[in-house]
Amino acid sequence: MAKTAGCCIDVEALPHDRSLHRALQRRVTGGIFVRPYKGLYLPATCWIGMNPVERARTTAVSLARRHSSWVFTGPTAAIFHGLEVPWNVLHRTTVVSAGNGDTSSSAPLRKIYAPSVPIDTIPSPVLNIRNHDHGACGNFMSAKALCSFLSTPAMMSVTTVERALVDCAMHDDFRYALAAFDSAFRQRRTTADAIIDACDSVSGDCGPVFRALHYTDPLAENGGESLCRALIIEYGYAVPKLQREFVDPANSFNKARVDFVWHLPDGRVIVLEYDGMQKYVDPRMTNRRSVQQVVRDQLERDALLKRAGVTTIVHATYDDVRNPLGLVAKLDRAEVPMRTGLRFFEHG
Repeated sequence: MAKTAGCCIDVEALPHDRSLHRALQRRVTGGIFVRPYKGLYLPATCWIGMNPVERARTTAVSLARRHSSWVFTGPTAAIFHGLEVPWNVLHRTTVVSAGNGDTSSSAPLRKIYAPSVPIDTIPSPVLNIRNHDHGACGNFMSAKALCSFLSTPAMMSVTTVERALVDCAMHDDFRYALAAFDSAFRQRRTTADAIIDACDSVSGDCGPVFRALHYTDPLAENGGESLCRALIIEYGYAVPKLQREFVDPANSFNKARVDFVWHLPDGRVIVLEYDGMQKYVDPRMTNRRSVQQVVRDQLERDALLKRAGVTTIVHATYDDVRNPLGLVAKLDRAEVPMRTGLRFFEHG
């Protein structure tokens, strides 16, 4: 359940406890609880402390407890397999449906039609509840009993890595699917042949799967870089090389490895560095350096790259990825070449 301690209350499991339902509704109105899904309640302090991946996992585990026959797929299954998925697609839970599918982007539950899929049965995370955490449940014994139930081990069903990736590619935009493919190959969790085999049981055109496979690169270090590269591809620019190292000619012990690089026929070398927000604010990323020191280090790194023959350096940020037109403007100013004749195709 939730990564942080606290009670997750599923009123669907307590259909006769109307007083509890009304009490929870009042607490949602008062900001004490949140309701991430119909009939599912969680203390607001617990929910606020989670990132989108943790929220998606918590919601899926809660629904798996309610519906033991459900099979999760797509981005939802991918995060349980430890793959990187852009947060943009985690606002809804994706499950397999033997009936008609529902691809509505606004619905909290997305159903993908698949009468038969390969399944992995995995232990669902359990909630670590201390005695004093029951205070969030008030005086309702039914809620406390449910919290105890949620603290016991259970199993949940997700599609295999291969089928999860196929559904990511078939039902989400390329820019969001590529991160899951990159991370699966980076972790050596699957192969292209295995993913193609998984397409055999899919009705419909698997073109999006082959497109994702064509551009998959295990050298991508994180989901942010994958998303940035996917946008570069979608907007028709030449595909960059990843994680290339440059050596300082003034001191061969000084080296810099860059995220993206284009070596052009005219001798120009263009480098793009993806600088996520965490680079400046997360102590794990900054090694507890001040923002000023991080900026100084970046300027020194840029100077090293210039000495090593790089002609143009582009710094892309998380905001550029959220607003791709900002990224496009930077790429155009740097004169990153286009893939001739493919720009229209890549938007199709």
